[in-house]
Amino acid sequence: MESTKAGRAKIKLALILGLGSLSIVLLFILSLTTGVMDISFQEAMSGLWNLIQHGGQHENTKELVLWQLRIPRALGVVAVGVGLSVAGAVMQALIRNPLVDPYITGVSSGAALGVTTAVLAGVTIAGLGLYLTPIIAFVGAVMAFLFTMLLAEAAGGRSIS
Repeated sequence: MESTKAGRAKIKLALILGLGSLSIVLLFILSLTTGVMDISFQEAMSGLWNLIQHGGQHENTKELVLWQLRIPRALGVVAVGVGLSVAGAVMQALIRNPLVDPYITGVSSGAALGVTTAVLAGVTIAGLGLYLTPIIAFVGAVMAFLFTMLLAEAAGGRSIS
C-alpha cells in the first residue's frame, strides 16, 4: 500500500513539474509577442533565433525591441516568480504550516509600516537613492517576523523548531 502511495506521489510530482515547466516556456514565448509594437509569433521566434545566432546583435527594430525590452521583462517576471515561490516555501517550512503567508505572520504589514515610517520621517541615506525603499521594507518585514515569532514563543507556542 505504501509503495502505491509513493508511486502516485512521484507521478503527481512529475506531472506538476512537467506542466509547470511547459507553461513557463509557453508563457515566456507568448510574452515576447505582447507589447506596444506588434510582433507576431513567427517574427518573435525568428528574431529570437537570430539574436541567439548573432550573440545579441540585432538586425532590425523588432529584434532590438525583443533584445532590449521584452526578453529582460520576461526574464525578470520569471525571476520574481521564482523568488516569491522560494520565499513562500521557506516560510512554510519555518513555520511548519502549509497555509502560512506574509499577511498572517505580519511580514507585509511590517514592510508597509517600515516604508511609511521612513517616508513620513524623511529618512535619506546618501548613495542608496532608489534602493532605500526596498531596503527599509525588508528591514521592517524582518523585524515584524521576528516580533511575531518572539510573541508566539512567549505565549507558549512553538514558532520554529
